[in-house]
Amino acid sequence: MVRAEFDAIWSAEKSIVDDVIFTSVKGNAHVYIAENIEVLGTGFDGLFVNLSFDCAYEGLVCNFTLRGIGAIHRYCMGATIHGDAGRFHEHQIQHGDCVRQQLPHVVTRDDLRNITNEERWRKICQEANISFTGTFFAPEVQC
Repeated sequence: MVRAEFDAIWSAEKSIVDDVIFTSVKGNAHVYIAENIEVLGTGFDGLFVNLSFDCAYEGLVCNFTLRGIGAIHRYCMGATIHGDAGRFHEHQIQHGDCVRQQLPHVVTRDDLRNITNEERWRKICQEANISFTGTFFAPEVQC
């Protein structure tokens, strides 16, 4: 996938009608996940978002994947430090090899600091042109 293909998907009108409900990871009591939340739209098929929350770091990761391609965009908010981008950053596609290299291009996202996880989620939906009509159940209440 190249940047132009990604841009076409990212800018298209999309929707998520499912609730975002985090469940515990078996064998890891401080990590909660919401998996395979379908992103609906036209011009693409098989777009999903997966989220994970680590109670120890209070970090939320939001990973968009496309069936048959893999991860096409990822937000890391308070999770693992990634070089100069720090703990708050996003991984973007720049060229055709990015997906195979696990999205190495990173952009700092300090604007995602000091807001709630639900506010982060809604901001991501807005940036991705996603109309979210479900309910976001905050993962941190389970910690």
